[in-house]
Formats: sequence, structure tokens, C-alpha cells
Amino acid sequence: MTDISVKLPGLNLNNPIMPASGTFGFGDTKTAQKMDLNNLGALVLKTTTRKPKSGNPEPQIALLDDGVMNSVGLTNPGVNVVIKDKILPLRQKYPDLPIIASVGGASMEDYVYVPKN
Repeated sequence: MTDISVKLPGLNLNNPIMPASGTFGFGDTKTAQKMDLNNLGALVLKTTTRKPKSGNPEPQIALLDDGVMNSVGLTNPGVNVVIKDKILPLRQKYPDLPIIASVGGASMEDYVYVPKN
């Protein structure tokens, strides 16, 4: 079998497969629940901001002739809820799965605050 593991500074992945941010939400989408996330090299979480964000008004998704365009607007419950209600259960279910955060913000302080918490 070919070794496709990836070694990054401070992070070893079994393979290079990582879904784009938000594809599997916080590991809680219907698609994520239908599969074994341990098959991924890492899970990239939905973008998290310092404070809750309701996102853009509807419509957030437009169907095009040759694809889909979305502008969800980084809808998320804020870093404190993500840590308590999203990451902890995800870590319990997948203790060995590397989890990569996607951080959003409106200021430099936001981009420093979110990963520190």
C-alpha cells in the first residue's frame, strides 16, 4: 500500500483529504453524519467568528446553469458555543481526527481572539 500521509509542522495526517471549510459544518451536517470522518486526513470546520453571526439574508444560494453560487455569510454561533457545543462532542466521537479551524473576523483582534479560545 502506498503511504499518502502528510506531515505538517505539529500535525500529522493519515492522508491529504480535507473538505473545504463548512462542507461538513462542525461535523454535524447530514452528510457528515452519514460517513466515518476518520477516513479524512483532517476535518476543516465551518468558519467561526468571535461573536455569533446570522449570515446574509435569503437567498443565500443561487442555482446556475453550470453550478451553484453561495453567499451564506459565515453563519455560526460564535467561538464560545462552537467550543462547548460543537468541538467537544466532535472530539469525543472522533478522538484521533485532526480538526482544523477556519477563523473569521472583522478586526485583527477577532483573528487573535478566536484561536486563543
